[in-house]
Amino acid sequence: MKGATEWIAEDRQALRIQSANWGIPDRAQAANTLRTSVDRVRQALEAGRVGTFDWDVACNRLIASRTYDELWGIVPGELGSGNDAFLERAHPEDLPGIAAELNLCIATQRPFASEFRVIWPDGSVHWLLLRGDFAFDDGGHPLQLRGVAMEITERKQHEELLLEAAKKAQDANRSKSEFFANVSHEIRTPLTAIIGMTYLAMRANPNPPLERYLKKIGNAAQSLLGITNDILDFSKIEAGKLELEHIPFLLDDVINGVSDIVAQRAEQKGLALVFSVARETPRYLVGDPLRLGQILVNLINNAVKFTEKGEIVVKVTVSDVMHDKGFFSFSVSDTGIGMTADQLVNLFHSFTQADASFTRKYGGTGLGLVVCKQICDLMNGELLVESEPGKGSTFIFKASLAIAAGAGLQ
Repeated sequence: MKGATEWIAEDRQALRIQSANWGIPDRAQAANTLRTSVDRVRQALEAGRVGTFDWDVACNRLIASRTYDELWGIVPGELGSGNDAFLERAHPEDLPGIAAELNLCIATQRPFASEFRVIWPDGSVHWLLLRGDFAFDDGGHPLQLRGVAMEITERKQHEELLLEAAKKAQDANRSKSEFFANVSHEIRTPLTAIIGMTYLAMRANPNPPLERYLKKIGNAAQSLLGITNDILDFSKIEAGKLELEHIPFLLDDVINGVSDIVAQRAEQKGLALVFSVARETPRYLVGDPLRLGQILVNLINNAVKFTEKGEIVVKVTVSDVMHDKGFFSFSVSDTGIGMTADQLVNLFHSFTQADASFTRKYGGTGLGLVVCKQICDLMNGELLVESEPGKGSTFIFKASLAIAAGAGLQ
């Protein structure tokens, strides 16, 4: 079906052909052709429930189509020719917005567009969209506003339903996160007791079989505590309740603490664990040492998990050092199994591991890297990864950290 624009174009072309053949325009034929074009456009607009209007701003005279009247819930011709009579049907809460939009369009001489509610005589509320262009005189004063009106009630109802559904989903997600956070807190308490009692039992010189059992209990409890902590942090981040500290700390203390936590696991697998901090790196910083250490521990533990032989190298470098800030880079490289490009795509997605087939062999929930990345985001940093199958992986955490006043370079 042809649109109104196509009909008009065809009629104009036919008129040009006739004029060329006759030598002079046939005014009667031209008038008839133009009248036909106007009728077709009008029919198309009415079929699409599009109302047209022409408002003479100076004398407040409005010429509108039948459909325009109907969109306002008005019997055609009922309210006369004044634009104010129509605006009386607009919802009182929307009138200031309409006026503000009109004034802004006049001041900037840009097209007018406004969505607002109209109250029909039966009390029902309908949404209208008005679009139009102003015509101005040489002094920039508005002369006319010509445009179209369409009813958008159904669209607005769908938008409200979508907003309501989104709010319900957000509320459900928040409730879920708060539930996981509370449950994680409850699980951590008995786990801490198990780990503490296991440590005390190990110091009581148990016989070899009992010592092996205690080690397995301790390792399992530590693993479960790590998973619980990841779930707790993930829930806090989702609920928007994870806050970072901003306190002075010594970088060497963080590195030493990380080494104490991960060294035993690396040693048990016969892996070399190397820490390298560039000499020009400032040592006294300001930030959240606990979360910085958490990222490093998680990245190193992952490297140990997926590396059977070789070494793990942790490097710390700095660039763009100013008097109170520096751009720090922490990298963790391993000689492990590596990852393919397809595996890297979903690496930072919640509850996703590089390869689901490794779950039984290596364990884990797939939350650790997600938590690390979100903490990096909270630090205004970024977490990157470089990897090839069989050639290991390198995780790089970059962030801008404040340097403690008077710390200097160590």
